[in-house]
Amino acid sequence: KREDWTWYATGPGGALRLGNGTIAIPCNHASQRRGEGDRSHLIFSDDLGETWRLSANGAFKTNEAAVAQLPDDSLLLISRDLSGTSRVLHRSLDFGASSWGEVWRCEELPETA
Repeated sequence: KREDWTWYATGPGGALRLGNGTIAIPCNHASQRRGEGDRSHLIFSDDLGETWRLSANGAFKTNEAAVAQLPDDSLLLISRDLSGTSRVLHRSLDFGASSWGEVWRCEELPETA
């Protein structure tokens, strides 16, 4: 948890064991840092939970996330849009999700919780 985060939660999606053995857990946080606000992200462990690292932040005003690994090994972060109108999907641009690609909004997906 970063110092500027005032809220931190995991889930509601469960942990996912990736193809290479890495554990990925969907999370969300609120930050007091200007312009950051509420966002979803992932935490990763390569050593069965001994140490953890953060992904890049997902889209602004998202929480309650789930994660899936796609056939090309990229990750899909599916989050609740706090506006209440849709789900927000992000696809990782690299295996560690240090950056996310284009954001998609989908009204047809059910709640992640």
